Amino acid sequence: MNSYTSLPAFEFLVPEDTTFNSFRGCFSIKQSEFWFRIVFPDCPIKEQEEEEASCELSEDPACRSLEGAIFECDKELFRLTESHQRLIKQRFKQSQNLREFIRELREITEHAMTTAAQISFAFGELKSSSTKRSGKFPDINTQNRSPVSFRKLMAQLDAIGWSSIKSIDNNLSKLTVEMEDSNERKHQIRIIIPSTWPSDHARALMDIPVTKGEDPEDTKGGTLPSILRRCRSRFDTYHDFWRAVEDIDQHTCVLEPLNASRSCTTRRIVLQRHCSVQLEIDPHRPMGLCEIRFLGSEEFTGA
Repeated sequence: MNSYTSLPAFEFLVPEDTTFNSFRGCFSIKQSEFWFRIVFPDCPIKEQEEEEASCELSEDPACRSLEGAIFECDKELFRLTESHQRLIKQRFKQSQNLREFIRELREITEHAMTTAAQISFAFGELKSSSTKRSGKFPDINTQNRSPVSFRKLMAQLDAIGWSSIKSIDNNLSKLTVEMEDSNERKHQIRIIIPSTWPSDHARALMDIPVTKGEDPEDTKGGTLPSILRRCRSRFDTYHDFWRAVEDIDQHTCVLEPLNASRSCTTRRIVLQRHCSVQLEIDPHRPMGLCEIRFLGSEEFTGA
């Protein structure tokens, strides 16, 4: 009776007891060992057939059918392949025997390891760039996204350019991107990326003036670069508005707001002591008549 069964690529399988209904196995990838356990359903054996059947089961358990069997793995293998669990369960059901399944599992694990290495390298580049800018960088949690989602996200962040990314959270669900419009005004866009992206759309929040019925968010989806292109086009529609409020800020004494955001449509301007005027500017018709409200004592405002 063999004590273990040799499998290709440094894999082996060891029975846990003399019933040959449960086995513990291991395979190695890049000097890392991954352990798993397989439990076959109980196979009642008649007393007179026990010795013959036991020998048959022990000759090559890796070729036994997986019908009704249970698969378990160690914490490291589960952590690495967590996002592939549905695929692993599917392959487990489809494989004709344990040997075929282990080959499938090995390929899935190698793919996951390669993806993890790519992610680690990309995050190292981002961390280095971020440290140069601000000296801080969050510890990235890579468990909330599938490898496929990570690869797509990293490729699209590369396309945007890491120097444009001003902040990012440790779940890669929120990032702030800085970009210029066609008039070289700088804008910061906050992008929300769900854990189910790209199946579910990312959202972009812009600091822009909106009127009733308008939305400062871009929710149309698409790639991150395409979202940013739409944001830039939308910024350009407010060129006249921003030029108008910039002119007011430069040539008048503005009381409020002290540090106006791009979305702010009001300005309170000093006219004289104890008298000011508040303007409400239409972002779509900045050079047209605007709402005016005089503020101050009746002596100066005539109210």
